[in-house]
Amino acid sequence: LAVPGWTRSRRTLGAVSASGAAVMPSLRMFGRDWKVAVDDLAVYAGVAGLWHVVWVIVEIVFLARATAESDQPCIDSEIHLFTWYMSVDIVCFLLYALLLFYTLRGSILDVGARKPAIYILYGISAIYTFLLVINIAASVLKNQFVAPCQDAHRERLALAIFICHWIFWGVWALAALLAFDPFATTSVEQRYAARLWLLKCCSAGASEARPGAAEHIGEICDRAYSTQDEKMESSTPMSQIGALMTLVFTGVDMTTTDYATALILVRNAQRMDREDALAAGVGKPEVAPIPLDMLEDAAHYLPHALSIYGWASNVLNKQDIAAWGCGASCVAPCTGKDVHVGDNMLFSSKNMTIQGVKVMTKSNPETDLLYMSWDNEIQGLLPYYICIDRPRREVIISVRGSLSAADWMTDLLVLPVEVDANFLGCDPSSMVAPEDVKIETTASRRRLISAHKGMLGCAKTIAADLRRHKVLDAVLKSDQHAREALKHDIYKQDCSDHQLVVVGHSLGAGVAALLALHLRSVYPGTRCWAYAPPGGLMSPELSAAMRDYCTSVVCGRDLVPRLSLSNMEILARQMIECSARCKQPKVRVILHPGKKWKRDDLFKPEAEMSADARKTLEAYMRNSGSSHCAGGKVIEARDFLTPGKLLYYEANDSDIADALVFTPQFVDNKEFAKNGMLISTFAVDMHMPWMYQMAVDKALDDAHRGLPSTRVEVAKLEGTCYAPEAAAQTTQQAETDIEAAGGRPS
Repeated sequence: LAVPGWTRSRRTLGAVSASGAAVMPSLRMFGRDWKVAVDDLAVYAGVAGLWHVVWVIVEIVFLARATAESDQPCIDSEIHLFTWYMSVDIVCFLLYALLLFYTLRGSILDVGARKPAIYILYGISAIYTFLLVINIAASVLKNQFVAPCQDAHRERLALAIFICHWIFWGVWALAALLAFDPFATTSVEQRYAARLWLLKCCSAGASEARPGAAEHIGEICDRAYSTQDEKMESSTPMSQIGALMTLVFTGVDMTTTDYATALILVRNAQRMDREDALAAGVGKPEVAPIPLDMLEDAAHYLPHALSIYGWASNVLNKQDIAAWGCGASCVAPCTGKDVHVGDNMLFSSKNMTIQGVKVMTKSNPETDLLYMSWDNEIQGLLPYYICIDRPRREVIISVRGSLSAADWMTDLLVLPVEVDANFLGCDPSSMVAPEDVKIETTASRRRLISAHKGMLGCAKTIAADLRRHKVLDAVLKSDQHAREALKHDIYKQDCSDHQLVVVGHSLGAGVAALLALHLRSVYPGTRCWAYAPPGGLMSPELSAAMRDYCTSVVCGRDLVPRLSLSNMEILARQMIECSARCKQPKVRVILHPGKKWKRDDLFKPEAEMSADARKTLEAYMRNSGSSHCAGGKVIEARDFLTPGKLLYYEANDSDIADALVFTPQFVDNKEFAKNGMLISTFAVDMHMPWMYQMAVDKALDDAHRGLPSTRVEVAKLEGTCYAPEAAAQTTQQAETDIEAAGGRPS
């Protein structure tokens, strides 16, 4: 990145100080950590201070009127009560003004500049405790100072002041409750696991909580990633995810706004890099045209990958949901007990999903939709369907991507596990070219064939479900026993000359790739189209072995295909370094997320770093290169790639969706992974279904209107199309052949 002294180490493990304490402490009061940092309170301090000023003015007006009417019997009690209220408001205003001043001092890591704010917060807590006492006393004695007065206007004003101060206290108590961290006394790993359990509405006790500070990274790695892997594999999914998150962010005690601000800083640094490259005249290499047939395939299979999302896909693709009526096709055989599994969705939602398949894929559910499952489990069954694509003479399996909390838990189970021979249908070593074979040692436990644990579990479960229901055997193998067991005429169709294609988007893409890997041993010729597959899916050797039959499609700056454990570690390091060199207060950065900062306005040179920021950065650097986990499974997960060959739809730098231009090209998976995670406003949007639909449609339209050199037979690029140089040579030869044949086609 464009900051002084920038490095791009790929072995970041998190950071802890020499004593094991977190190097980026959040707010610490009353002997415990809170979910906010001091500089998170700037806006709250400003609004609260202004609110107290307003009521000081109101109380001055009230007391002035009360003093002028000294003949009323209730005047003395009113004056005493509201003098106390005004005193509290004045003190609160002064304290909030001081708090605002100190919260705006320094950048994210300059915690020393904001240290006095802690004592101010103690003072505010004491004042609000005193305010509670006044409110209780006023509630008890309310009739004594309001009822005797006959002035209705002053009575309403007094009641308003009284109620508003109860609101003051309630807002403060609510803010304290929201900032309270119930897991502050447990280890970092247990905090992540407990929060994930809460997300799933389950018990927070994934593992026994222990008081004290965060565990040392060596202890965490010994339990999670050492050669004692059985401890990790036998723990709950939540505990496994907690250990993985700890590995990346151990010791980086950042609040939510710290993460957001650091990501904004990284995005600006990456933008500065691109601008510097353009200013230096660094151009992009020439892109070889992609075969038109391949672009047509990408556009054809995408609706299948998206339609399984059901009504959500319709909404995300910004279509008219009223068009998804539930007619006769909604009660097709796929809703019968023989062909549908699970009952965890409303029937109307199931009908809309079936109708969505009809609308998006132009298929007929009554004759083409063979099977649909709605079951959704962590590391288990995902919703998927099987249908016939008659024009192409194919049977398509579509696996749904992330759409529930269970899916997100599966996404995070990135612990690598071995892909065994039973799943592959062959010896794993036979899938690896001799030059790719690495010597396996007991110390490193290096596995040649391994994959994402959560997605491999889903692929295995879906494979078992396919075997149990025998739908594929009935239509692809004309298995009479399977047809008799299914008991429906739809399965008597002879599709033995059809090819099997597995598709999916996001999580579904990763599962589809692994499922295709298994199905090829049963149904030779199985192919896979994986849209937006996760970057940390499988070992490089396995990815290379799938190049002939699996195509990964990535759109622009999509975050998910870049989301691997290695890139997460790099991103964590980038966030720490950019935060250390930031010269702006957090609130100023986060309130202007889209601002294009100049380098001199946002980042300071190393010589100008504060002592706190320098200490934090040095501690992080000192620990980031450590090798506590060198012998564990995490080594394999760092190398994981997307499956097969990678078709990348590169997008221009426009921030307007309609102005985006996509250039399809083949890129090397390893080089793609080395580029790290690109932080931008489109990083999440690019993952959405409508962006992929826009990318493939625009690229295909441009190809139809562009050079005919894109009309190269896919077979001519077989085995080499993942290499841009080979693709360029093949394309040039194809153009020569066309010209020699008598001209160029229209």
